[in-house]
Amino acid sequence: MDWKAFGRSLADALYPPYCCLCGRISQGRFPHCCDRCLCRLKPVPPWICPLCGEPFPVPDRQHLCLACIGRRPPFSRCRGLYLYDDVMVDLISSLKYRRRWSVIPPLRWAVAKGLERVRFPRPDLVVPVPMTLIRQARRGFNQSAIIADFVSGRLDIPMMEFALKRTRARAQVGLGRRERELNSRSMFAPGR
Repeated sequence: MDWKAFGRSLADALYPPYCCLCGRISQGRFPHCCDRCLCRLKPVPPWICPLCGEPFPVPDRQHLCLACIGRRPPFSRCRGLYLYDDVMVDLISSLKYRRRWSVIPPLRWAVAKGLERVRFPRPDLVVPVPMTLIRQARRGFNQSAIIADFVSGRLDIPMMEFALKRTRARAQVGLGRRERELNSRSMFAPGR
């Protein structure tokens, strides 16, 4: 008998699992994230800037956005899988700040679905966004590395966790797009 599974079933019967996003009893494929909330994740629409990946407010043919026309970014392409709205923010924050490990399976599921939907040139490498050593020691993990490791395995592409290092510790939380861009300048340097 699988005692761990039995214990989990007994705990779920006595204390039904609640969705970490909406607080209702969770029903669906993941015990702590209900299907209703997962269905609220919004994929990035196809009408985006082909360079930075920023979605246009209305459907439009493919062209560079004004920001990329004004100042070309230092990368050749950037692409997101989902809009960073309330649901995605709550999922990431649940892992990042509240250490809810139960959101990792729904995050992996969402990333897998997003990767199936999006077409892009095969990357050479997966590099997670680094944290300062002090912040990572306090938190105990890097949520970006957890997601990057899954992407690496899913795409069968190597991940280099220490290809970049963080040189400044200023957080991005609460900053707008322009402030984040200014804040991130010289924040990273080549790693090992």
